[in-house]
Amino acid sequence: MSAVLTIVNDDIQEEDEQFGLELGRAASTHAEVGLLDPNGDFCNHICQEHYPVTILDDDPNVSVSYEQDSYEVAEGASSTIKIVLSDDPLRDITIPITVTEQGGASSTDFTVASESVEFQPGATSSTLTFTAAQDSVDDDGESVQLGFGDLPLGVTAGTYATSTVSII
Repeated sequence: MSAVLTIVNDDIQEEDEQFGLELGRAASTHAEVGLLDPNGDFCNHICQEHYPVTILDDDPNVSVSYEQDSYEVAEGASSTIKIVLSDDPLRDITIPITVTEQGGASSTDFTVASESVEFQPGATSSTLTFTAAQDSVDDDGESVQLGFGDLPLGVTAGTYATSTVSII
């Protein structure tokens, strides 16, 4: 008598998973069932030990990075900021974007089009629009540092985990 345990491949990014098996006497028969122990010997008559089973995670780990470590945007203009993944994620991924004002910049000096970027299976790049506001204040040295918020499971920060946008 044998039994087959099938592990189903899913598209959920997750850690390795574990569960235990326990074998006992089949209710409708008097037959004993069991497993071979790690030495290759049959379990003592009715095996009632839990055998740990580990499903190894096969979902790809990817890194996320800004394409460049810096950009320049003139007041009254916009720039497209490119964000790239190291590999096809094989799943939907949302990357949160953080914004840190520097050099006297304030939220009235710029607009970031979104608080996150999305990647779908097969996509390894996405964009974000940064718009610098036109004002009459002579305020050299304003910049904004873009970063990543809490990254989803299976995603790490890559080469350019931050990018500085200078407002000209």
